[in-house]
Amino acid sequence: MRKIFVKNLISMSLVVALIIGSSFQVFALSETKTPAKAGEVVYNGFLIDSNCGVKGYDAIHKIDLKKSPEKHTTECMKMKECMGSGLGLSIQQGNGTYKFFKFDTASSKLADDKIMMMTKKASDIMVTVKGVLKGDIITASSIAETPEYIGFLIDSRCGVKGYDDIHKIDLKKSPEKHTTECMKMKECMGSGLGLSIKQANGTYKFTKFDTAGSKLADDKIMMMTKKKFNNKVAAKVNLNGDTFNLVTIKEAQ
Repeated sequence: MRKIFVKNLISMSLVVALIIGSSFQVFALSETKTPAKAGEVVYNGFLIDSNCGVKGYDAIHKIDLKKSPEKHTTECMKMKECMGSGLGLSIQQGNGTYKFFKFDTASSKLADDKIMMMTKKASDIMVTVKGVLKGDIITASSIAETPEYIGFLIDSRCGVKGYDDIHKIDLKKSPEKHTTECMKMKECMGSGLGLSIKQANGTYKFTKFDTAGSKLADDKIMMMTKKKFNNKVAAKVNLNGDTFNLVTIKEAQ
């Protein structure tokens, strides 16, 4: 009888242990998983105070913010009347103009704490915002200045290999020697474009642009440049895995 009791007790203990173990496993999984918020999207634009953003005009410096929000000054945004109105994001539209979207109160404070209190820029405050847009109001979960990199524009065919086999150029050492003529060749241009950036050890690392970014770089640089080589550019990007999502690009000195 005692043996049966002990056997049943051991069996019950095992069942309880399995149940508890399963409970801990489910708890651990639920703790590590962070579900994405419904409707959350990444937005890129220029940080603007609501006082000027809603009007689309900086009356002090006579700036049309629907066309040139990058010219809006940090000094203006920090003025009592402007800062007191809250902050928001000017996002480029399909027609090339910019539309202002206001942050909710908490997001405006987040932008003030993370950007306005920290930035050393006098103007051109482009930011990357993760959040939800409802109507004309953005609720942000994160905000950061969009990083800008200086590097050389290279086609992906040559950039990935790190070598221009037509002109025998080591692009990991001398990307400035890569020719516009080579980049405009059908095979090279068809591979997309990207950026070669100098690393701490003096060599250059190539990162490809996303499809939309390659088209933007083609339109803004390749279709306009008169340079034969040395296509140095300043690009504002978001890193997505091994790819740069290009936001803006311009020639650099």
